[in-house]
Amino acid sequence: IYAASWAGMLRRFKYTDTNPFWELVPLPTDNLSTVSCGEYPDDYIYNPIDPIISGNLNSGGNHNHKAFSVYSEFYNNTNYIWAGTADGVNRGIVDELGCVDWQHYTTSDGLAGDWIIDIVPQDIGTEIPRIWLISWNRDGGPSPHGLTYSDDNGETWSIVNQFINEQAIVYNLYFNEDQLYASTDKGLYQSSSFNLELWTKILFPIDILESLENDDKVYTSISNESNFFI
Repeated sequence: IYAASWAGMLRRFKYTDTNPFWELVPLPTDNLSTVSCGEYPDDYIYNPIDPIISGNLNSGGNHNHKAFSVYSEFYNNTNYIWAGTADGVNRGIVDELGCVDWQHYTTSDGLAGDWIIDIVPQDIGTEIPRIWLISWNRDGGPSPHGLTYSDDNGETWSIVNQFINEQAIVYNLYFNEDQLYASTDKGLYQSSSFNLELWTKILFPIDILESLENDDKVYTSISNESNFFI
């Protein structure tokens, strides 16, 4: 079991052990793009404090140690773990002993934002799932932003810019077969796997709108064959 816990960093709990505990899982520092298992620098320190020197604060911390999202699955005959932080996303390959080889991706690699608050896989009928990132901008707090996705396990990244144009903040993504739903502070949007660049706003019945205090703001959604929860 993996947990992303901000100042608690990235942790895992091997519940099959006799006396399991929440173990720290080290992530690359901000300036490292890759770290192989067992090859961390001698001066490595796991530190989620801000790296900015301000007043008495001179921590030498790392934004990439602030974990906000995590996703783990076995696919392509490999155990993968994805960890989203305040400095991008990290793709890990986990060996039989639990040791992780990390690849660290940031905005310089094509992500829409630094702050990855969610990692959402989408089954597109291939051996490798599409990986979506809700990628907020780190500086200044939540603001309108693009969405980021990869169809090749992080080798390349694409950005959906519509939500910047809509001045919308995405809180949650949900996928139902070929339908995609984005919950935002401007309402609920729908798209399809055949046109990822076009998201259409779903209009709610007027009686629902009249009961909302925050206009169209939507935080989560999920649907199945007969129900749609918003």
